[in-house]
This record gives sequence, structure tokens and C-alpha cells, in this order.
Amino acid sequence: MRIPRVLFNINKNASVRTLDLEEFDILKKCDGNHDLENNDVIKQLLNANIIHLNEEGKKLETNQQYKFFNNRYFHQVRWGLTERCNYKCRHCFMASDGENRNDELPLEDCLDIANQIADCGIERVIFTGGEPLLRNDFFDIVDELLKRNVKIASINTNGSLITKEFIDEIIKRNIKPSFSVSFDGIGYHNWMRGVDGAEKDALNAIKMLVENDFYVIAVCCIHQGNIHVLNDTVELMNNMGVTQVEVYRTAETLRWSLLPEENKALSYEDCYDAYIDLLYAHKKKIGT
Repeated sequence: MRIPRVLFNINKNASVRTLDLEEFDILKKCDGNHDLENNDVIKQLLNANIIHLNEEGKKLETNQQYKFFNNRYFHQVRWGLTERCNYKCRHCFMASDGENRNDELPLEDCLDIANQIADCGIERVIFTGGEPLLRNDFFDIVDELLKRNVKIASINTNGSLITKEFIDEIIKRNIKPSFSVSFDGIGYHNWMRGVDGAEKDALNAIKMLVENDFYVIAVCCIHQGNIHVLNDTVELMNNMGVTQVEVYRTAETLRWSLLPEENKALSYEDCYDAYIDLLYAHKKKIGT
């Protein structure tokens, strides 16, 4: 099995470059302690600004030193911080329903996982759940990752716990994760999420996040009951300043299969047709 070798820069947008064995061996010696004979590979690395000619006796600064990870390269991980949720989503495969589960990892174990992530050279983490913001120690976990130079790439949330105080805590740490906020259609979100006020909370969360210049992704699950409001929903998200809308066909989980026939999942053909109709409507609106 081929083992990938990559070079990534955690200080510059986590840029990644794959390496062949010769490049890898040369870079290991570019540490301020070795004299290297010029060759074509070194010239290529110089031209790519990956290495620079070094003054005699000058050592690498701490933030220039290479770190080697004795494992396969992974760019990012999705971390389900909890199975708990404060909603009762009708399509949820976990069906947590706000239960007090006794299988949630304690903070000590989560901090250990955060350090294992860093020790493997993983640069980015996506938080998901359950509802990840239900953890009272959420920012303890965030801080441990940041201490090890692991970026918080994205947070998946239902939006109910997005408050000014939460946003202030994010801003205080000088990080800019994207936020994926569930929104399942104008007039249908409460039903889909099984909680009164869910639609209002989601829209309020989106509004606050956009106002604070976060990259916001609205995630919409479509089915036979809400397909007719898809275009209007996407238009609303656009008007609110959402950066991206992700539309998914609702999957037939066990819980979903127990619903009345009129709210069943779309066929794959109907789902694809809905995507095409949405794209054509958007194309017509922007005039291209």
C-alpha cells in the first residue's frame, strides 16, 4: 500500500503539497544543520518557496521546524462531541430526544482525544453531534485543540444555542469556523425538528452569525411535504446573507419510516428533478 507523504503549513491556510520520496528525504535535511548539494529537486523546492538558502550557522526558528507524524495523512476529522440533542428530529438516525445518556465521554477523555488529533498531524476539526453546543465544556475542548494549533473548521448545529455570548466567546479566540445550521424549509422546520420555535431560533442564529461575518451554510432536508417551498427557502437564505445552501434528500431512517405517507422521502428521481429545477430557477434569476 502506498503511504502518502505530504507537507502542510499550519500557519498559511493549512496549504498542502504531496511529496515523492526524494523530496521527502531532502526536506528532512533542510533543518539548518545539513549541507546539501544542489540538484533539480532542490531547485524545484526553491522555486516553490518551500525552502530557502540559509546563512551559514543560522538555525531554524521554532515555528519553522518540521514536525513528523508517523501515520497516514488525514486533513481533518469530524468529531461527534455528544449524542445528546435538544430536538426531536423526525429523520434522526440517532433519535436521542434529549435523553441524559451515560455514554458521553467525560472532558478528560475529550482532551486526550484532542491531543491525539494533534499528535497525528490533523489540522482541522469539524464539530458535530447530537447538538455539540449542549456540552458545558465545549470551549474547554476548543481551547485544547487551539493550544495544539488545530483549527476549528466548522460547527454543525441546530442553532438553538447560538447566542450573543456564544459568538463573543468564538470571536474572543480569534477563530472563524463556518457554521452549518439546519433549516428545513419555510413553515416546515418546526415540524421536521419536532420542537415549537425551532424555525425562529434557526433564523435568529443565522442572522446573528451573518451579522458577525461568519461563513454560514444552511442545510435543508427535502421530502414530499416541503419540496414545494424549496425555491422560496433558498431565496430567503440568499436574502439573509447565507453563503451556501446544502440540499439533501431525507433518508429513510427507522423513525422516518413511521411517518404518514404524505411526508415520506422523495424518490431519487424526484429529488434530482428538484435539484435541476432549483438550479434553473437560480440561473434565470441571476441572468446567466
